[in-house]
This record gives sequence, C-alpha cells and structure tokens, in this order.
Amino acid sequence: MIVRKNEAFTMIEIMVVLFIIGMMATLGGPRILRFMSMGKETGTTAYLNELKSALALYEMHIGHYPTKQEGGLRALVDRPTVQAVAAKWDGPYIDEEKLNDKWGNEIVYNCPPEKHKDIYRYFEVISYGENGEDGGGKELHSGG
Repeated sequence: MIVRKNEAFTMIEIMVVLFIIGMMATLGGPRILRFMSMGKETGTTAYLNELKSALALYEMHIGHYPTKQEGGLRALVDRPTVQAVAAKWDGPYIDEEKLNDKWGNEIVYNCPPEKHKDIYRYFEVISYGENGEDGGGKELHSGG
C-alpha cells in the first residue's frame, strides 16, 4: 500500500512568505523608483552632451549655431530652408529622439543663452526634468 504525503503549503507558511514579500516591497520599492528616476536623469544628461557635440559640428559646417529662423534644434535633424545654410548643411547631426529628454519633454534651446547667461557664452540646452516646467523641479542644462 502506497501512502501519499500531503505536499501542500500551510496557511501560516503562505502568510509568512507574503509578509516577507511585503516587507521587501516596502523597504526596496522607494529605492527602485529613485534609481529609475536617476536613470532618466543620467540619460537626459547624456542627451544634452550629445546635443552639445552635434551643435559644435553644425557650427563647424555652417559657421554659426542654429538660429530660430533655421529651426533651432530641428536644424540638427532636418535641412534648414534658409538657402545659405541649406547649401552647407551636412546632417543629420543627431537622432530626432534626442531632441526630447527621457521624460518625453522637449529640450529647450536658446541661442544666445537666456537663462544661464553667466555660465554659457553661445547657447544653452535645458531639460526641465520630469514635470517639464521651468522652476517646477530639477533642471538639467549644458551649453557652450
């Protein structure tokens, strides 16, 4: 005669496991969210640095940084309609996705600098962070 042993978990074992999982989520959840946010900040900083390099290459080819008439940062992706610039344009200088920060907000480009005149001489590129508003959170910026 074969006797089968009951292989099911008891209610107390299940509750202990759920308690442990709950404690891990309570203690680790905020850290994971903070690291995810830091990842977006790091990615956006990398985008700003890539934009800075693309702007330097554009300036080397055209002789000046993109103006608003040329399309601002769009001039790094699409050939400007200004004839004198279009003839020298050798882009695209950067991928279109990098015109937005990691939160999906448009990166602000000012030439000449408006917000950080004391830091940058020629241009500034700014991400206003997660909320995408000036003065509403952590701002990331770079420039030349």
